[in-house]
Amino acid sequence: MAGTSPDVLLVNPNRRTESNHKHSHIKGPRPRQPLGIAYTAAFLNREGLKARLLDASILNWSAERTAAFIRSVKPRITVVSTTSLDRWQNPDLDLSQVFALLNSLEGTVIVEGTHGTVTPQWIFGKCRADFVIRGEPELTTLETVRAILSGGADATFGGIAGLSWKKDGKIVS
Repeated sequence: MAGTSPDVLLVNPNRRTESNHKHSHIKGPRPRQPLGIAYTAAFLNREGLKARLLDASILNWSAERTAAFIRSVKPRITVVSTTSLDRWQNPDLDLSQVFALLNSLEGTVIVEGTHGTVTPQWIFGKCRADFVIRGEPELTTLETVRAILSGGADATFGGIAGLSWKKDGKIVS
């Protein structure tokens, strides 16, 4: 990731915790390629944005190590996925490492994934996030990133399908 800072850094965080290991029916992680955010990164790049992907799960990085790397890269926007590491075949129910990462980040943070899609209010209540993407992320992420980079206002965000954010302490969807 040498060179200039990316517009967007998409992060697949490490979700390995004792609780997730203990409750796993296969008794261990099965790291898989983060295809969802990889598609989103490719889509953003195709649309002219500079997007990069960090797979902290495959690197087995802690929340602290991941946050330090993000700070060193200095992305304009960070997108973090909450989608379970092993999809629903072996879901990681303990998101404590994801929340630790989110709560340590600086700058604009977008959360995408299954948890925010189903319960954006829960995500906002558990961690520091500026925006939550609900549903399929590619187009919503593109529109949100473009709005943020152009200095968007609440009216701009209101026209983006599948987006939640906070305004005056209340969740807007």
